[in-house]
Amino acid sequence: GMLGDRMRVGGRVLGVLQWTVARGRPPAPDSVQPHRPFAAGGVAVVSHHRFAGSGFSAAHLRGAPYHGYEDVDDLVRRVGACLDDGARVVYAYLPDLDRTAHERGLDHDAFGHALALSDRVVRGIRRRLPPGAVLLVTADHGHVTTDPAERVDLRPLLPMVSAMAGSTRMRYL
Repeated sequence: GMLGDRMRVGGRVLGVLQWTVARGRPPAPDSVQPHRPFAAGGVAVVSHHRFAGSGFSAAHLRGAPYHGYEDVDDLVRRVGACLDDGARVVYAYLPDLDRTAHERGLDHDAFGHALALSDRVVRGIRRRLPPGAVLLVTADHGHVTTDPAERVDLRPLLPMVSAMAGSTRMRYL
């Protein structure tokens, strides 16, 4: 039910990541995403401590034990601790690579550093896995570099629509 970083909810555009609307209070997370995450299963969540308690976290992670990390070494330690405590599934979130690609692009040196950091985290988690465990590494989308001349300007459509939502990759009108 989370359709992008901006969604139209109740006639207003919700900035999903910051859980904000232009005016007034944002909707309750469970009214936007009413389904219990992870099929209400016993999944441990390891994500940065600053995301704990946010509207977005409440919408897509509520009910799961939340383990906030400080840095990437702490992320690896906390995943290992969850596994040591018997967690059968651990959902760990590292935003650095995606954020860097959005902010700097794929050709920037910072992207290569973020990729190396992600690789270091994956290697660290692999060393902590018990025998027979599976590590699945995924991303919510890919990135492509587009020529600004090939981008479609949707501003001329503004008088004909009540709101634009979605993300720059996929606009909802």
